[in-house]
Amino acid sequence: SFFLVSNTGIALFRAVMHRIQTGLAGTSSRIAGVREVLSRLARLTARLVEIQGSLRSQLTAPRTMVPVVLLNFLVQLLRVLQVHCLFLSVGVTVPFLYELAFVPTILILSLLPISLFGLGIKEASFVYLFTQVHIPGEAALTVSLLTYALQLAAILPGIPLLLFHREVPRAAGTS
Repeated sequence: SFFLVSNTGIALFRAVMHRIQTGLAGTSSRIAGVREVLSRLARLTARLVEIQGSLRSQLTAPRTMVPVVLLNFLVQLLRVLQVHCLFLSVGVTVPFLYELAFVPTILILSLLPISLFGLGIKEASFVYLFTQVHIPGEAALTVSLLTYALQLAAILPGIPLLLFHREVPRAAGTS
């Protein structure tokens, strides 16, 4: 985030990218595909500068960020409530405080880029963390797997819209 929000960070990134591009430009006649690499690096740099501008504009307009942050907290609380209800549905009562601590931790761990879509990480985290507070591992694993079913159920109503809606609305400012 330092590189994307800080002027110093983005300037450092641009300088590094310029050095890489300059170094590769001298080898472009000898190595096939270097032009493509240079082109991609230039597009990446331009895109990151655009992202930085967008992020910096959010820092100057906190009124737009406050509702987003509050809604994000609400979504996280709903995820905790979902897990709470799933544990109740499998006949296990878990103190809400543990769920409030463990569910966000599990969600963060599942974002680590060490497996495909966090598969296995989420399940292992559920089992490990909840067994530490004497919840049966089978119940924790079942709840973890049931969250996938609920996610799928939430996605299904949108599929007909995706398949049968002809015109895709564009966001303002996009071409």
